[in-house]
Amino acid sequence: MSSTDIRFCRATREDIPSMVKIEEEFFSNYEKTFDQKFFDQWFEHNANMFFVIKNVEEDVLGFVVLTPITETLHNRLIKGEVFDFFDFSKSEVIRTMDSDYYYVSDICVSRSRAGNYMKAVINIAGGMIGILAEKAKYVTACPVTTAGARLCRTVGMKKVAESESNGVRYSVCLLEMTPEIISRFQRIAKRTNRTGDENDD
Repeated sequence: MSSTDIRFCRATREDIPSMVKIEEEFFSNYEKTFDQKFFDQWFEHNANMFFVIKNVEEDVLGFVVLTPITETLHNRLIKGEVFDFFDFSKSEVIRTMDSDYYYVSDICVSRSRAGNYMKAVINIAGGMIGILAEKAKYVTACPVTTAGARLCRTVGMKKVAESESNGVRYSVCLLEMTPEIISRFQRIAKRTNRTGDENDD
């Protein structure tokens, strides 16, 4: 499977059941996961923030949520006052993709579906990086897995605080999208041959 066999694109409502299954598989060791109700209500609020990767058969292999947030929520995140969507209010999540502040949640790829797992990971990371290069000035994330923390370090994010969920403390990571970072992200995105309608607002 070449990278062009995998398409990075906006999610549709028909993709939600697959996203729920991937969420359950990827975060099986965690008490809190995003269920059907979560996806339905946030999809209604802003469907444009959900992205998937699909193979040529249109099977969903993974997904990522690139959340446009208010400056107020951004500041709460970097102070460690909130943790992921479980603490977000809808007034803090913008209904379009027009924001300087983005929160990256749930970048996950299914090992059972992907075939070539690493190629799928590279594709979804490249798609994510391309969107952030186009849209964001500041990016935050609270990785809960070792792979997520490694990806944050790889793209240059720095730990700025800690946030607590279910008695466990997680790092809050921040990346300022400087011209140098944007240029690097654009080169990475180009190499992954992203396709689909990910540039539309």
